[in-house]
Amino acid sequence: MSPHALTRLLINFAEEARYRAWTQGRGSDVSVVFAHQYGTFWRFTPLEWWRFVTAVIEAKGSYDLPLSKALAARPRQIRRDPGGEFYSSDARVRCVNLIDRSLDEWKSELNGEVFP
Repeated sequence: MSPHALTRLLINFAEEARYRAWTQGRGSDVSVVFAHQYGTFWRFTPLEWWRFVTAVIEAKGSYDLPLSKALAARPRQIRRDPGGEFYSSDARVRCVNLIDRSLDEWKSELNGEVFP
């Protein structure tokens, strides 16, 4: 095995261990996260969400979600309340508003604290 392949393997193993530690004890059975801003939605698995949050923290709160990966329409699981906020009544679906999230909120996400 080449040194590059071994390094990549160890990085993947470490990432998987950090993800498992993050999910351990969260008591959450969320199966999908819908992130949104200005009416545009993106879909994440829990692992993809963890990777995205980790990348945002490493970038000091900066992120770029490509429109090419955005959903064509609002997911049917997501509703809008009278105040204009999006939510899901399904406990397995999480809806996250990305507008005006602080770096502390992103960090808290990895610490197990959940913000809408």
